[in-house]
Amino acid sequence: GLRPSPSNTSRSDIFFVLQDRNTLSRSFKGKAVPQALTLADLYDVTAKAPASEKEHIAFGRKRGWYYDFTRNGEKSLADASIIKGRVFFTSYVPGSQTSSNQCLVAGQGYLYGFDLHKGTRSFTKTYLEMGESVPDTPQLVVPPNISSDGTVADSYMYLIGIGNAGEKMEKVMPDPGCPPGDHKCVGGGPATNKIYYYQAN
Repeated sequence: GLRPSPSNTSRSDIFFVLQDRNTLSRSFKGKAVPQALTLADLYDVTAKAPASEKEHIAFGRKRGWYYDFTRNGEKSLADASIIKGRVFFTSYVPGSQTSSNQCLVAGQGYLYGFDLHKGTRSFTKTYLEMGESVPDTPQLVVPPNISSDGTVADSYMYLIGIGNAGEKMEKVMPDPGCPPGDHKCVGGGPATNKIYYYQAN
């Protein structure tokens, strides 16, 4: 998005998730340099993520996916957050510029939650209204889960800085590790895992 001008409506913005298959440090001197990715190398999940066998095969030939913002002037002005294989990102749609009182032109913020790998929707709605604001990056918190008698229970992960979107979350599938029916939870909190160490004699 054009951050210096959030009210700009002349640009068409897109959110990208790219597969970088050249992650090792190496020299390409005397070797073919990898080609830059273009829109044709990515799968369009604007209408929907791949679902059928044919669509999954087509997706497998791509190097990532993109979501083309659908509303006039819609743009992403903040970083995304990746949590447990999902990407949460925000967008901003400018308010009407025709109002005689420009102090009333607030615009609307939106929250998106997609599967990082294929762009599958995390919620029953593609986007959730956050309120009249320019949204920031969704932040992760793990609040302590202490009952009234002082007992400490399992903690869970939640998003903050998402305005009214938290009240509108309705998951497509329940999250493993979250309490049943808790649509705001985005995953179980930190846990202790056993690490096995083997040493040959």
